[in-house]
Amino acid sequence: MRDREDVGGRRGQAWNALGLREGDRLSIMGSGGKTTLLRHLARDAEGDVILTTTTHMAPPGHPQDPPFLAFQTLEQFRLDWERLPAPRRILTGRFAEGDSKLRGLLPEEVDGLADLPGLTLLAVEVDGSRTLPAKAHASHEPVFFPRGTVGVSVLGMQALGRCVREGEVHRPALMVQRFGWRPGHRLVLEDLERIAGAYLALLPPGRRILVLSQARSVSEDLLRDLASRFRDRVDRVLGQSEDGLEVLG
Repeated sequence: MRDREDVGGRRGQAWNALGLREGDRLSIMGSGGKTTLLRHLARDAEGDVILTTTTHMAPPGHPQDPPFLAFQTLEQFRLDWERLPAPRRILTGRFAEGDSKLRGLLPEEVDGLADLPGLTLLAVEVDGSRTLPAKAHASHEPVFFPRGTVGVSVLGMQALGRCVREGEVHRPALMVQRFGWRPGHRLVLEDLERIAGAYLALLPPGRRILVLSQARSVSEDLLRDLASRFRDRVDRVLGQSEDGLEVLG
């Protein structure tokens, strides 16, 4: 992030920016940067890391993805895991030739991964947004797993100035219903504050982090203004770009 402290470009700094502890299990929800955050964690973590989802996420094969290890059963995955040399940084889920998405694990299967020997970090996407920067959550999501220790909400700053309609936000009709906006309403900073607040309200008890993603799409003053509105509601607020993460508060 030009003219800002870049804490993602050095090994381990994404871990430090998030304030993680060894053995943490992250539930990552929201819109506009969840998979980017997973890739930062896989790149910067010092030990063994597993990335996965309880819903769907982009298929494996991106240049920044860690190696993919298919999940069939927990027992088989445990055997495969123990055969791998350290450090083990793995993306897992159910994926078959012809699939357009990586299919997620059941919450109890994710919980089983937490007990794997040597695991430093488990990071899990628990909802989807169809690559759009803002969304309204349906009643069936997020799909949390019981043993999570840190809840992370991600909001894409590219939502600023977008209209509440198909192709610009995810589930615009539900967003209109939930926030009382008219169809086609153009999102301003106060609206992003309400959306981020709705995301945070869904997180289970525990440590909570807000990530303002796509940070380069807005001015630094605006980014810090939004971050300041959440400093008494979360453990920390971060800005995220493709380059890395920075602590905003």
